[in-house]
Amino acid sequence: ITVLWADLGIAIPDEFAIHQNYPNPFNPVLSVSFSLPTESLTKVTVYNTLGEIVDVIENGQMMKAGFHTFYWDAADQSSGMYFIQVRTGNHVDTKKAILVK
Repeated sequence: ITVLWADLGIAIPDEFAIHQNYPNPFNPVLSVSFSLPTESLTKVTVYNTLGEIVDVIENGQMMKAGFHTFYWDAADQSSGMYFIQVRTGNHVDTKKAILVK
């Protein structure tokens, strides 16, 4: 559900959500989309199945309310399952992604 700011014509989500990664399984680029209801510091981190950080896509950037998409290029990673975590001021959510080479 979104709220439309009539004076600006901008759609603003009413809740935080990380959307299903696309494509999944992927090779080698993964699209990571999420929505922010308010401006927030945002960190997007990729973990392997051992819980080790493999990549940091975004590291604490202040992002405006709205819909955002990042891309993760995993060309230098091994096939397997990864976890994409989006962390904002009050929210944390994680999605699985499977890299198939």
